[in-house]
Amino acid sequence: MLLEGTQISHYRLLRRIGGGGMGDVYLAENMHIHRQVAIKVIKPNITSNPDAVRLFLREAKAVATLDHPHILPLFDFGEANIGDGIHPYIVMPLRQEGSLATWLRQDGNAEKLSLQTIAGIVHQAADALQHAHDRQIIHLDVKPSNFLIRNNSGNSEVPDLLLTDFGLAKVLNTEVSVSQSSRGTPTYMAPEQWKGKPVSVTDEYALAVMTYEMLVGRPPFRGNLEQMMYQHLEVQPQPPSTLNPHLSKDIDSVILHGLAKKTEDRFRSISGFDRAFQQAALGGEITEDIKKQAGNTHRATLVISQAEALTGTSRTLDFPGANQVSVHVPAGVRDGQVIRLAVQGQPSDNGTTGTTDSLIISIAITPELDKVTPPLSRPIPRRKILLSAGLVLLVVLASIGLLAFIRNNQIAAENASATATARANITATSHALTTAANATAQANAAATATVQAGIATAASQADASATAAARAALATATALQNIYTQSTSGTPVLDDPLSDNSQGNQWTEINVVSQGGTCTFTGGVYHVTQSLPNMFYRCEATQTDLSNFAYQVQATILQGDESGIVFRFDKALRTFYAFHISTNGAYNLDIDNADGFISSLGSGHSPAIKTGLNQTNLITVVAKGHNLYLYVNKQYVIGVSDSTYSQGEIGVLAQDDSSSTDVAFSNAEAWKL
Repeated sequence: MLLEGTQISHYRLLRRIGGGGMGDVYLAENMHIHRQVAIKVIKPNITSNPDAVRLFLREAKAVATLDHPHILPLFDFGEANIGDGIHPYIVMPLRQEGSLATWLRQDGNAEKLSLQTIAGIVHQAADALQHAHDRQIIHLDVKPSNFLIRNNSGNSEVPDLLLTDFGLAKVLNTEVSVSQSSRGTPTYMAPEQWKGKPVSVTDEYALAVMTYEMLVGRPPFRGNLEQMMYQHLEVQPQPPSTLNPHLSKDIDSVILHGLAKKTEDRFRSISGFDRAFQQAALGGEITEDIKKQAGNTHRATLVISQAEALTGTSRTLDFPGANQVSVHVPAGVRDGQVIRLAVQGQPSDNGTTGTTDSLIISIAITPELDKVTPPLSRPIPRRKILLSAGLVLLVVLASIGLLAFIRNNQIAAENASATATARANITATSHALTTAANATAQANAAATATVQAGIATAASQADASATAAARAALATATALQNIYTQSTSGTPVLDDPLSDNSQGNQWTEINVVSQGGTCTFTGGVYHVTQSLPNMFYRCEATQTDLSNFAYQVQATILQGDESGIVFRFDKALRTFYAFHISTNGAYNLDIDNADGFISSLGSGHSPAIKTGLNQTNLITVVAKGHNLYLYVNKQYVIGVSDSTYSQGEIGVLAQDDSSSTDVAFSNAEAWKL
């Protein structure tokens, strides 16, 4: 901190009145015209980097060109040789009315804001930021404390704002960067800002957070730094109306659009966000013109064969409103997996650039159907096949024969009573179901091709086709079951009832209040809890280190939402796989990488999972090289091939989706393979 009376150019410092991450702010006097001003002097730890000084001065020069009624003007800037160093500084008007953050706290203003008041604040902020964006400047620290208040006697309900503190601003296309790390205020930082790759709509995200905060009284995400980063990157915010029931669904739509994780899913400009919010706040219709600011979302299904799913493929698709789009389907894609692309729409009639639209493609894996089905089509209902009236009876007979075969391991088409039991068996075996459904489609195709030769001949061919596919389905299901049976036989290398920590596996015992989690032995079982929404807490057996193995544990959700296991946990890098199951029968298989980001390897619902509270589920993973097989209650749920991690500790987890979660774990076993 500089001493009172220090002279910088023709300014004399009077006293320090504030400060932030970049520097200290002083009340000063312009000795030429005897006017008080505010001077921000950049901190020495910032100015120790010569490139940082050059970039700061370059940004200051750019900010000085901004001329907008809701941006605090920049009077002057330069470098001062003070003591043993060079200190860059900027000179601004003095505003002593305080900031928007202070105004919101005064007299409970934040609790009684009308939509019209919030809309007025948002409009001023967006207008100022758009002015900066149009001049290739983004702010990167949009928050209530960076909007100063100017007295406005004409409208006491809506404060007159002045955007300030471009100290973190980035001039687009600059050659140097102060730091490769992300900088800003965690509560308001967009996912791309955490990764050090901000763009103009990064400010839109921050303004959406600020608007959310004014609408409901709190920001969408709270917690410590690590929790904030995880939530901004991976967790979808609650719609504002769930916290303030007076808000409309249109308000929800606008805010969630602005808070989209991917930049291409937000409004194309911050003024687009503002226009949409003004419409929603006034109860007006969100027009098509406003919607186009964020682009359109188109959905389609891409049907590929099992062979293409294994090896990968590429397709060129005709996309409505755009040119042809090339879609690359990676090897190992799963049935139901989604591929998302950003595509440029066609220019409008007036010649303006087309919107950036989203194409969401759902993968449907169907053997050989890609030869007769157009690559891009509407979703195909798996249990409904349209046939000519003359073939309905034939298909019913063939389907009954197929279902009965899977249930009884024999061809018994005439036994219609076995159909219901067979359906339950198919539901329990997901791979058998997929292949069986495909077999039915093949049977129908065969029947259609030979119908002119007679119903009897067609039925014979259809039944033969269904039989062959059903045998393959049964073989697949049997092979998956054998993987489980063979992997969990023999003497386990870990056999721990989890009644206490006496077995030498050194399960974590900890209570971390700041992260909402605990790992404790209580009442003869191992309890894992999590009390922070949209967060999970993991606990490991720290003396394990397994590569190829089978591992299973019994989990009982006593309260809350999700239980699960972690495996191949690297204690140095803090990376691992996690498999979650929920009280509603849902499951997720995820990767947590070295940057703390989580990506999904697969998700869905399984009838193998016992739903509700106080239900005990046996959760198993079989890890053989790149192949991971997950089972619940000894029934196959999902399998993937992934080579990200190869070795590490095993553990358990509890996740709070919407309520505090307590999971009791017991009888952990592991086998080396």
